[in-house]
Amino acid sequence: MRGFPDKLIPENLAQFAQYKYERDVCYLREAIYEWMISKVPDEKSPTKPYEDTFDLETFKKTKTPPRFSEMVKTVCAEIEKVGKWKTKIGHLDSALWVYPIATPPKSLPEW
Repeated sequence: MRGFPDKLIPENLAQFAQYKYERDVCYLREAIYEWMISKVPDEKSPTKPYEDTFDLETFKKTKTPPRFSEMVKTVCAEIEKVGKWKTKIGHLDSALWVYPIATPPKSLPEW
């Protein structure tokens, strides 16, 4: 953050919860992006990186965002909108699979 935004004024106190939500969505996007680009396939197992899951539980404990399920669904929709990616959210928003549409991971439970 390079500076404080102009909207950070007492008249906007009622909006602070929404500002926090929007900021937490940004942090979640960033964390998933960093996780995705760290998954480098190798020649022996080109789909192996997609067997791992993004740990939503750790993110939730670190940031304690309100409306967490809504936030995760929003970010998943954005990832899928990019194209060629599929997402699956684990039980109770505990984990997130992000994988190429044509290559569902073996670690993905069948619900």
